[in-house]
Amino acid sequence: TVAGSSAGGVGAAGFAPFLARFLYGNEVQLTVFNDAGPVTVNPAARGGVDIVSRLADWQFEQFFPASCTDCDDPADSTAIIRWRLENDSTIREAFYETDSDLTNRFFLDLLFDPAGFRELVVTTHGAINAAYPDRYKRFIVAGDTSHTALQSPLFYSQDANGVLLNEWTWDFLVPTPFWIDTVE
Repeated sequence: TVAGSSAGGVGAAGFAPFLARFLYGNEVQLTVFNDAGPVTVNPAARGGVDIVSRLADWQFEQFFPASCTDCDDPADSTAIIRWRLENDSTIREAFYETDSDLTNRFFLDLLFDPAGFRELVVTTHGAINAAYPDRYKRFIVAGDTSHTALQSPLFYSQDANGVLLNEWTWDFLVPTPFWIDTVE
């Protein structure tokens, strides 16, 4: 399992699975847990983090597979996740987020628009879930401003629709048929 929180969640969901496959090949079961790294951009951002500058500074594009023709589109940063799910039929991925996450709302220039943040996260990651419903699921908590849960007491107390995050994570890792897409 590759896991990361916040910006580490972006790295875990964006590039770490490729490193794991490089090191261990297809011989291992690979899972990805993204804890509050939305891997998305706000197309209406007027300030905040400039994704084009970030791409140039961090040089992400050098890691994109040549066959991922949408990966270098700064307005569609989740393309790398869709490409991987399409090309690695054994990988399973989990995404945790709160729909009012103050930290991510700040970085996506949606600090004063929690409804816009929710719409962006639910829609963007909902499209991935719709395309890969058995291997990509979300755990999105409504009305909560907290940021990340993996390394905090929230991991054991956070729930969405009556499902505890740590139990949902167990169902993801084991795997069990009880691992469901959970969006409040």
